[in-house]
Amino acid sequence: MPHFQSLPPDVLREVALHAHSGSDILNLILTSKLIYPHLCDFLYHDIHVRGLQSSLKVIQFLLAHPHIARTVVSIVLRPNYLLGATKTRLDGEQDLARAVERLAPYLYQLQRFIWDGIEAAPNEMWASLRAGCLQLKHIGTNIGNRKLDPDSEIFAFSDLRSFTLTTELHYQNLYYELSRQRGEHLPQRLWTMLIDRCPNLEFLIIGDEGPTMHSERTLSIKPLLQARWPNLRSLFLSNVRFSNPFDNESHLDDQRLALFITGHLQNLRRLKYHPHPNVGIYTESYDPRQISPLRLLSSSCGIPSEHFTSQLGLLRQVHLTDKSYRGEQEWSAVKRYLGSLSALEHLSIQLDFSAEIQDGSYKFDKNRKIVYKPVRHDQIGELQALYESCPRGLKSLKLVICTSAEETIYWRDIPTIFHRRQNVRSANSGKGLGRYLSLKHLEVWKVLKKSSSEDNLGMAAARIALDENPGLVESDLSPSPRRVIFL
Repeated sequence: MPHFQSLPPDVLREVALHAHSGSDILNLILTSKLIYPHLCDFLYHDIHVRGLQSSLKVIQFLLAHPHIARTVVSIVLRPNYLLGATKTRLDGEQDLARAVERLAPYLYQLQRFIWDGIEAAPNEMWASLRAGCLQLKHIGTNIGNRKLDPDSEIFAFSDLRSFTLTTELHYQNLYYELSRQRGEHLPQRLWTMLIDRCPNLEFLIIGDEGPTMHSERTLSIKPLLQARWPNLRSLFLSNVRFSNPFDNESHLDDQRLALFITGHLQNLRRLKYHPHPNVGIYTESYDPRQISPLRLLSSSCGIPSEHFTSQLGLLRQVHLTDKSYRGEQEWSAVKRYLGSLSALEHLSIQLDFSAEIQDGSYKFDKNRKIVYKPVRHDQIGELQALYESCPRGLKSLKLVICTSAEETIYWRDIPTIFHRRQNVRSANSGKGLGRYLSLKHLEVWKVLKKSSSEDNLGMAAARIALDENPGLVESDLSPSPRRVIFL
């Protein structure tokens, strides 16, 4: 330890820069009082806070220590994470926004700021951030239950690299003025900012429901189809509409979206589009052989048509969480799709086994009338078949399963489900026999369905829990699952 303490401060800072996480930096700092002064500011490079009081404490601490505030690179504030709207909480968000407004002039190195509140923050906060944080290139906000201010200062930024506009609703219902709209038109200043003043945009989220999965707001984003961002790498669209469904040109939306996607194929790697899984790059409306192979690495767009699977060979991450897949027909389509993804490493999927009768499970009575048999799904067999359809390189698997209380799976079934029956190398290959298992991360979230209302609540809870566990970073781990979560 004495030798370590004697290292020059520049060397210590370089070590901290290569630390894997904030906890690693904290452990390094706590090893010696001599190290602390040189590295304490590293603890505040990336700030992500949940809870109103915690957010206020962090911002007030930075106000009291401006020398540390000058080192902050990223701030994400979620003052009312997973909480409903109340007057007290809304007032607290206003206090927090005013504190951020006062802090902004000290945030010299701030590059990223996300406001995930019940409602959008006041204009004064965004004006202060824009004036005081010249390196701020990544911004985002939740817009809640109020109409967007067309003169908002958040639309005055330029040369952004990422922009996030979420519609998570912390109220029980959306205000009538907004809910009656078939597609809420966003302010023109938003599109002017993104299309005209942000040519280097790399990451765009519009309409995401947030961790509560609750949003009743539909956004009209037709101007988006005119944009061309050569560096766009990630695009996430949820609860959006390109035109009024009664518009005479609504049938052209698929083609326009397809042209938009093909215009970004050079760098686009991650795509999420939930309203209609088979639109855009997955439609039958144009021949995929006429375009270069898609280079997507992550997809959350449902299952594509079969003639597109050959275009998705580079996919390493797939999220089939747009709905609960149920029944033999949908499961077969899922397995065919997964079997075509030779590079797949991370999979998230929702499955519904709660139906009491399997497809085609019936017999004839003595009067030759069809009588359905109460035959339940072979959940173990179906899950094993699903796992076997995945490529051998699969590293991470997240399952959200809806089952009935009478028939479900248990912890003891896990070894059977995730043991490949074809997981033995051929003796004729000259490589001998042996287990070949690459799965390193497994999560199983189980929801017991007792009624339709409980099913909705249970699935919502499971999806919130699933959101709490981000994907693993690639690393060399042991050949067995590193972490198994079974609830």
